[in-house]
Amino acid sequence: MQNQQMTVEQIKQERELNRAQTDLEIMKIQDQMMVDSFRSQQVTTNLFLQMKENYMRAMLDPDLPDEKRKSLLDALKAFEKQ
Repeated sequence: MQNQQMTVEQIKQERELNRAQTDLEIMKIQDQMMVDSFRSQQVTTNLFLQMKENYMRAMLDPDLPDEKRKSLLDALKAFEKQ
């Protein structure tokens, strides 16, 4: 009976260890997902800020060459259609 009791206890300990390792792995994956999500949001934010700056420059910068102005506005129009 003693051997059987130890075996049951060992199984319980192994299950607890396995659960702790699983929980740790899940937490690592969740943390990585949060980092990836933040990076993606930052890239998107940077793109929109750059588009806004380009639009403002195209509209307000009198020194901007007409060809560059047209190029910037055409790019914004193309984006708008999508």
